[in-house]
Amino acid sequence: MTPAPAPTTTMAGTQSIAGLTTKIQNTAGDIPPSLMGATSTIVGDQLYLFGGRLQASAQVYNRLYVLDLNTQIWTRIFTKNDAPSPRYFHSANVCHSMEGDKKMTRIIFYGGLTVSTTESNGLRSLGDLSILVLGDDQNENEPYWEYPELSRQEYIPHERYSHLTTMTHDDRYLVVLGGQDVNAGYIDEINIYNCRQKKWHEPYVINSHYCTYRTAVSTVTPISPSISIPSSSSISGALGNPSVGTPPLAPPGKGNNSSVNNVMLPGEEENRELEEAMHRQKLYSTIFTYSNYNFYDLKRTLHQITISNKGYVADFTDYTQSLIGSRQHTPPALRFPSGFACGHHLIVVGPNITPESQQLHIWALNVVSMSWSRIDAGPALAQGSWLRGLLYEDRNQFIVFGHPGRSMHADHTQRIVHFDHFASIDTEAFGVYRPPRLTFGPAAQEAGLALLSNPALSDITMISIDGYRVRANSKILAQRWPSVHSRLTPLVSPKTSSSSFSSIKYTLTFPDCYDILVAFLQFLYTDHLTTVEQNQPRILTRLLLLADLFSLERLKALTVHSLHQMLQISTAPDIYQTAALADCASLQIRALRVMVNAKKMIQQQQNQQQQNQQQQPRQQQQQSQTKNLVDRLAPPIQQATASSPSGSTTYQPLSKLLRYYDINVPIPPTTSTASPDIVSNNNNNINNGNNGNNSTSITTDLDTFPTPPTPLARNPHQRVNTAPPLRAKNPSRKSSNSTTTTASPTTPHTINNFTLTSRSRPSTPSSKSIRKPSQTAWLPMTF
Repeated sequence: MTPAPAPTTTMAGTQSIAGLTTKIQNTAGDIPPSLMGATSTIVGDQLYLFGGRLQASAQVYNRLYVLDLNTQIWTRIFTKNDAPSPRYFHSANVCHSMEGDKKMTRIIFYGGLTVSTTESNGLRSLGDLSILVLGDDQNENEPYWEYPELSRQEYIPHERYSHLTTMTHDDRYLVVLGGQDVNAGYIDEINIYNCRQKKWHEPYVINSHYCTYRTAVSTVTPISPSISIPSSSSISGALGNPSVGTPPLAPPGKGNNSSVNNVMLPGEEENRELEEAMHRQKLYSTIFTYSNYNFYDLKRTLHQITISNKGYVADFTDYTQSLIGSRQHTPPALRFPSGFACGHHLIVVGPNITPESQQLHIWALNVVSMSWSRIDAGPALAQGSWLRGLLYEDRNQFIVFGHPGRSMHADHTQRIVHFDHFASIDTEAFGVYRPPRLTFGPAAQEAGLALLSNPALSDITMISIDGYRVRANSKILAQRWPSVHSRLTPLVSPKTSSSSFSSIKYTLTFPDCYDILVAFLQFLYTDHLTTVEQNQPRILTRLLLLADLFSLERLKALTVHSLHQMLQISTAPDIYQTAALADCASLQIRALRVMVNAKKMIQQQQNQQQQNQQQQPRQQQQQSQTKNLVDRLAPPIQQATASSPSGSTTYQPLSKLLRYYDINVPIPPTTSTASPDIVSNNNNNINNGNNGNNSTSITTDLDTFPTPPTPLARNPHQRVNTAPPLRAKNPSRKSSNSTTTTASPTTPHTINNFTLTSRSRPSTPSSKSIRKPSQTAWLPMTF
């Protein structure tokens, strides 16, 4: 277990949790020089840097550098064939494709600026494609370059630089947005390149200026954060290994009921939403562009561009109005912003340079709720030059290059980036991470739950620590639970004939209570957490500990994702403690942030109460003055009332009544005693369901945590087994269909290196047949 590090201390002396998420590291090896306009791309644990221009000598590079993110060592790579022409302010995108049974990985470079002796300004814009082939997933090949050829009859886009690119439809299309020509003129069009057919589509004209100086762009999937769309090749059956891709079993019969044999299944609404989302992803990909310009009178725009699976722009929607109502929680003016997609978030990164401050800002836009939240890197990046970065999606981190001793304003003026230091920011601690992908569809999950509820397909009994028994299939357990695979050898692959094992009953003990066992088996049968039993904070915390104990990475990722969704004030202490035990530092830091924000809210409420108490004597004095004023105004009021012709009471304006007297006592102003709004970060995940009653339910001492909640009352309608459970700790319990039996002596047997305890059934004389004795094999659970 690795505890969370101590919070850093800022210059003001206060502790900052944001400092826990940022780490600055030095690089070594063949460190590239400081460059302007170079591209960086992450593939696995390798970062590829290509191109760029030296500021001092104006030399343009076509060198290729690779940074190992594990060792922080730079290496210059020499390819088999010649590299493309030197360039800077170009684009680079990773492209994965299947060629037969191999998965090929490439980096596509497009456009840029280069030196030219024929042009008046000494520069020339480029419009060619250069592809760096990194190899396949089966063996390591030396990188080499490819140059796709285009016929003269095909459409070829304008040469450009400072453009934006993104990949759509499982890396089938390269979408190029905007850019500028060699004369700094805007190219207001969208161009799409088909990576499989190796040809360009006709351009789509737009009315917006897209370029790297003002715009960030990325392809984001705008669906519910609880649903993760699978890749096209990841849907497989209920019993197969997700990586193998076995065909799915036939789904059970559909009807109006949402359960199979009393098993809680995903709701019809959720299944329908998931199927529609999967269908939308096959047909369309969604691109979000965020622009800011006119920094003296800041303007922001947000556009959504939909690309069809045929490679054409299907829709263009302007969401700029959604940014107007939330200006307090939108990014400031960012120079050279860059965009990345992480889950259902659009990450926008760029330096904010003002006379007051110079700091890199990282913001995340939730494209579902259209709300912004800031990823605070803390005081580590408050000083120095940190201008460019990229998303390390496999580890939910953001990598930023720079130098802690340089001036950001000076480097931004020269457009240079340093590569001898980089900072890694943990985005998961702010709720921005890549959720686990869907491996099986809803039908396959329902089939798995149906198999679990069928005792005829079970050959092993699992007993919880509270004495309940659940039947399961040993083959599914051995395939999905590697820790017990060797202990299930007598059932999975017996070396003797099956007749000798027909009378043996195998039993496996489980180190937790009944409801945790049911939720754990539901995961093994479905590879997901979709049932009512599983999605409870108490059960999720126990499943997280079991996932860490048995090294089940899939279960660990699912439980961490679910706990992120359930993180609020009431659940934060338990989640913090469980995350610390399971070595989930990001979840632990985020739970700590929620508790600290809750403590701040309590302190604000206490300060407000003290202010209200101090204002009470003043309010009493003001009320006394008001009473004296009313007494002085009584005669005119009575006079006005008496002069009323109808005899009814009439009230004249106060300004008219004050004319009767020369009043020296001023009218006390009305004061509001309402408590001010408590504004917190959008990423503190404080549940709105508390209705503001936080002062009675929040634990202010962060070093103490409440005791775990008591087990929930079990609902017999939510049980997996149709038959009532049997308690092993009461062997003398009678039933209506059985007679009183006497425990027979036990004799240990050793079968395949297992110590089995056989329990023979009492022999009952019968004139027709004699029943064979049965045995119970106890499989030890030692890890």
